[in-house]
Amino acid sequence: MPPSAKWSFNQKFWDHLTAIRIDRTVVSTCLTLLRSCPSHLESFRCINPTISLSGHTFRLPLRIPSRLAQFEWTGGLGSLDEYFWQNVKLPVVCDLTWNLLEPLKESQTQIRREFFRQLSNVQKMKMEFYSGINELRDVWRSLDKLQELHLDACRLQKQGGPDIMDALTLCHDCGHQNVLPNLRVLEIEILIGSSSTITRMLRSRRDSPLLREGQMALGFDVDQGPIRLERSVLHMEQLDWEQGDREKLNVLVAAGLLLDIYVGDDHLSSF
Repeated sequence: MPPSAKWSFNQKFWDHLTAIRIDRTVVSTCLTLLRSCPSHLESFRCINPTISLSGHTFRLPLRIPSRLAQFEWTGGLGSLDEYFWQNVKLPVVCDLTWNLLEPLKESQTQIRREFFRQLSNVQKMKMEFYSGINELRDVWRSLDKLQELHLDACRLQKQGGPDIMDALTLCHDCGHQNVLPNLRVLEIEILIGSSSTITRMLRSRRDSPLLREGQMALGFDVDQGPIRLERSVLHMEQLDWEQGDREKLNVLVAAGLLLDIYVGDDHLSSF
């Protein structure tokens, strides 16, 4: 039973509970409920948690339900951000929604990196990101099993470096570690798109020998061919076209890629 006088659940109901969704509840209360959940809980979703203006010290150990497969946190953490990064462990979660709607502190880079390293079982991820591409790559390096990514990158800071499509491109000698080699579904929302970087990224995830090499290294059976990107949905306010890219995209679609591109309110059904 949750250690809060404000809750009064029937014990039988609590013992058979498999999913919890909390909306507009104080962060410390959300974490207290998570700590008190039955071990068989499969889904925990916290939507728009309330940040306490007075701050809160939370030192209780956090025991995560051992069967928790779906986890969502959409909102901020306030003064409990460091506690969250250090204590929330989600090793069996395969479906993660992560929209942390507040700036990330530079001083917490290492504990955030450790947090994402233990998410190695995640196969589906929805996220909204407010930091830079280097931070995003740090997140993705641990997610080799990820097969479905939904990303709102409209506020992503480029930091003078490559854009988001470059970060997702599989390539040889490109100066950065290839990430997410097993993506099947990719949906991204950005502000301004470039047809050249979009085309290069999509082609790399349909044809690249890195697909086979990366998946073999992870122990995947590639006898029937490597896992390829099957569907991509791209949303943007502006798309800058370069010569020849329309034909390349049409070739990908003809070869089986399910591709939808939205520019503002327009849906590009052909290229």
